[in-house]
Amino acid sequence: MPKKCFVIMPFGSASPEQKKRFDGVYRGIIVPAVREAGYEPVREDISATPGSIPKSIVTKLAEAEMVVADLTSMNPNVFYELGIRHVFSKNGTVLIMNRGETIPFDNASYRVILYTNELADLDDIHKEIVTAITNRESTIDDPDNVVHDTYSNLPVNTIGYFSKDIQDERLDRLQTQVAELSKENKALKQLCKDKGISWDAASTISTKSVKELIANARLALEKSGRAVMVQLRQLAAEGDINGFVDCLEGAMEAGYMSEVDYVHVNNLCRQSGLLPLQVAIMERAATLFPESERIIMHLSDVYTQMPLRETKLKGVAIIENLLEIHNSQGEYLISPSSRHLNEETLGALFNAYIRMDFHERTISVCESFEKQKPELPLMSLVMRNKASAYDSLKRYEEARQTYLQLLETYYDDDSNHAFYASFLENVEEYTEAYREREIAAMLDLNDANRFTSLGVHMLNYKNVRISKSEIIRLKKSDEILNYVMPLFLHAIEISSSSEKRIEVADMLMRRNQKNYAQAILEHLPVDDTNFEKYPLEYILSANIDEVREEDERAKAKKALGE
Repeated sequence: MPKKCFVIMPFGSASPEQKKRFDGVYRGIIVPAVREAGYEPVREDISATPGSIPKSIVTKLAEAEMVVADLTSMNPNVFYELGIRHVFSKNGTVLIMNRGETIPFDNASYRVILYTNELADLDDIHKEIVTAITNRESTIDDPDNVVHDTYSNLPVNTIGYFSKDIQDERLDRLQTQVAELSKENKALKQLCKDKGISWDAASTISTKSVKELIANARLALEKSGRAVMVQLRQLAAEGDINGFVDCLEGAMEAGYMSEVDYVHVNNLCRQSGLLPLQVAIMERAATLFPESERIIMHLSDVYTQMPLRETKLKGVAIIENLLEIHNSQGEYLISPSSRHLNEETLGALFNAYIRMDFHERTISVCESFEKQKPELPLMSLVMRNKASAYDSLKRYEEARQTYLQLLETYYDDDSNHAFYASFLENVEEYTEAYREREIAAMLDLNDANRFTSLGVHMLNYKNVRISKSEIIRLKKSDEILNYVMPLFLHAIEISSSSEKRIEVADMLMRRNQKNYAQAILEHLPVDDTNFEKYPLEYILSANIDEVREEDERAKAKKALGE
């Protein structure tokens, strides 16, 4: 049974025009966000008569796991209900308000999400509400109102606290914990006896009380792992950079963060655009975990993103040192005994080279790698980057030959066809690029990105398949969308995430297709009467072995012609 989110809004007191607007806010903004966060929205329209708050509303305010309150228009019923909610619940209330109105003084110190009726703002507002609900759910012990800020010892949920079932559950939990501690104590005594350690001597290991031990454990939990990440995510979502830095500094100084914690915090900083902070984090992690392959990779990554060339070179040197790459008479060679050679580390090396425009060095390393006859999966990565380096140096024929060799050896890797398609687009061979993007989709029918990439290609270059043997370029730009939309909708079927919907809607908005974009964002049906589905159907029904044989025949015919 889904969790309930009770919505309080100025429904009953609104004029017909206002009621229509608030209904739109409820259906278009609140409901989709609440459902994405995992709750079922509930609302109850009431009379505007002062004091006429039905018992059912009080019950919902007290027992709902989450409440969304719209403070727009300063409606007295809304504020009365909000006050009831704040008394009953320490957390789990999200405040929203129409942008342009003044936030009430008593609520100004707490986060209020501001919304508009503009379609362009809808995505950001939706994300903010989902994030706020998720954060409230993850930090349920933190007060979100002045009542519980003032009386910090009040229970998290007043009704639940005094429930007999809850009290019985609390007692059962304590009894279970006592039994577990007794069992551990007995096992520890036996261990000491087996190791020849007297229990009296063992007892001197710690003279701390249970309360002190638990306090230390609580600190460790708060300053590491999931707890610190929840705090940091909320501060990042709120844009509180100073609070974010202070929280992170406290966690790092406490010394409880693991190697994995540092990696997760680094990724969060990257998402928030805090590159200088990433450097500080990874430098500290490298001090604590100097032998960690993963930490070295991430430190190299952040160094090579910094603006100073000196810092970038330091990042290159770090990853080269990890992989035991040395310069011999201008050639960059990988040591055959390198212990850290794998797909992730090699990818990090190539990323560092790309940021420094070290294309010649990339080719040198790749040639060194090829001579060692390494494992096949890595060879595909090596050849792709070698071809890309040739392309960047405008050595197009060498790039082409490397890509063709790559496809001949690793035809079934969809990424190889996608990279080759990008090269073909770069040299303006658009029909061939279309064909490669088709094959990439055929090879991984569950990758939504392959279908959107083909759709973007069609929008940019107007190529479209109209039969099994013919790809043409449409003369009328407005016709191409009928071929593209089935691909975009299929991508959304594969990946129904909000991120994919936003990505597709954004591409449509850039081409002034507001109706399609809005339908996709709001999960509404799209009229496909005029859609041309052949390009999609061709991909879904194709036999990749037959496609490959057809490619080989075409290449052989071209070679004979040359």
